[in-house]
Amino acid sequence: MVSSSSSYDAIRNVNELPSSSANSTFDYHVKGVLLMAFATAFAQLGAFFECFFGIRGPNGKWPEAWWSFCFVAVAIVQFFNYLQTTPAKITIRDNSTISFFNYYGKCLYGGETELSVYEAFAIKSSSCWGVGLVLIRTDEHMANMKEQHKCCAGCIGKEYCLALRDIAKFRTDF
Repeated sequence: MVSSSSSYDAIRNVNELPSSSANSTFDYHVKGVLLMAFATAFAQLGAFFECFFGIRGPNGKWPEAWWSFCFVAVAIVQFFNYLQTTPAKITIRDNSTISFFNYYGKCLYGGETELSVYEAFAIKSSSCWGVGLVLIRTDEHMANMKEQHKCCAGCIGKEYCLALRDIAKFRTDF
């Protein structure tokens, strides 16, 4: 089990959550999803502008780098891919399941997940996004995820961090 740590502002074990009334649903929005999608796309556009306007052909002929338009296409793909694969909202139902939704409202990670795969919820301060929610995974869940996602096993962490827009509401709900 998770012990209270000084790196967390608050921590609550999942098995200590109060039983909620039937059909209780809590929605929380993740902050910065659209901003990060634009930032990802603009990073690719930087390569386009540098190559297209910075590369000259023989005798100063310009523009020689017509191929750099591939970076524009990559920027568009990166923008929409970020919105499609990143959680923009989480929903907790009846204090028993959690769902992650992308920017378009599609459910991610195969649908609803039992809260029992997490040891605890924690609130943690961060220098970048302010105060955020940390979902701490159980060791059993970590082992299952690493077995299922073998090539990405090194990228899976014990903590899953989300910067919620309405962290104050989350604190009062839980």
